[in-house]
Amino acid sequence: MSTASKLVNHTGGTSLVFHEHGNEARWYDAIGTNTRKWEMRYGSDFSDNIEYALTLVGTTPTIAQGITAGKRAAIATVGTNAGDGLNMQLVGTPFILAAGYPLYFGCSFAPDNVLADWLVGMGTLDDTMINSSHALAIDAEFIGFYGIGTNAVIAYSEIHTDTVSTTCAGVSSAASHIYEFIYDGVSSVKFYMDGVLEATHSTFIPIGVLSPSFVLQNGSAAARTGTIDWMRVIQLA
Repeated sequence: MSTASKLVNHTGGTSLVFHEHGNEARWYDAIGTNTRKWEMRYGSDFSDNIEYALTLVGTTPTIAQGITAGKRAAIATVGTNAGDGLNMQLVGTPFILAAGYPLYFGCSFAPDNVLADWLVGMGTLDDTMINSSHALAIDAEFIGFYGIGTNAVIAYSEIHTDTVSTTCAGVSSAASHIYEFIYDGVSSVKFYMDGVLEATHSTFIPIGVLSPSFVLQNGSAAARTGTIDWMRVIQLA
């Protein structure tokens, strides 16, 4: 894909944002004062509490570098009980959805089967974001996307049990999709799936410090796998 750029104003000044040509909602990079960036890297250390805080459920799941396949991460739940899997959150994150601080989140993720429970987005540190009963169990705050053992993908935001959700269209089981959202730095978040605007939320937007977050669990009594092609956050502070 070719790249274009635009200038974006924020509290710290004006930054140059590089985005996909013809799609200003897919940010690749940004340059400017107080620009904060994170991207899941090739060669990440997935040992617990090194780069990521991990919560493992059931027979020890695995998460490994997927360099040979061109992926950032390859995940296998291993255990065959419903609810077995892992919860992964970045350690030491500097992101917050505050006034004057626009933010982009994006992740390309593919589960192997529709019968998987999964979640991608940003949340406060939380050991159990999806519980063994196949339901969201957000401890405090989260914003992003999830699926619970069906074709339905939900764009979702929560702040201390107050929630808003929108069902996205055009889902295919076991397919790779790009999940993105952009906080405008004022009062709303736009959610995109494969470059298509699916929802705009202007209520119950998290206000706490947020960490890039990921969950993959068995939605039935069978092991599941998934791959992360890429995952990144860019904030203009």
